[in-house]
Amino acid sequence: MKLDRIIEILEKHQEWRRDKNVPPKTEMQNPIEIGTAIDYALSELKKIRLGDVSTSFEQIDKYAKLQHFKGSRGFEFESYNEWSKNCA
Repeated sequence: MKLDRIIEILEKHQEWRRDKNVPPKTEMQNPIEIGTAIDYALSELKKIRLGDVSTSFEQIDKYAKLQHFKGSRGFEFESYNEWSKNCA
């Protein structure tokens, strides 16, 4: 299953779950497809892990913003691995 399809299924499922209309105006997705999309999404998230430590999106965002700031000021680029060692 492609990532675009995974996102589409999960977004539609969330829309259906949060629909406060009775009966819902949105259509429920096929439960098998929902389960498959969740499995694939979990698999993709697990690939993001670095070693045994899961990297948070917030930490990656902080790193990216810092590198942008440093680059705009003429400082040298710092690798993520070096940066994360100094944050621990």
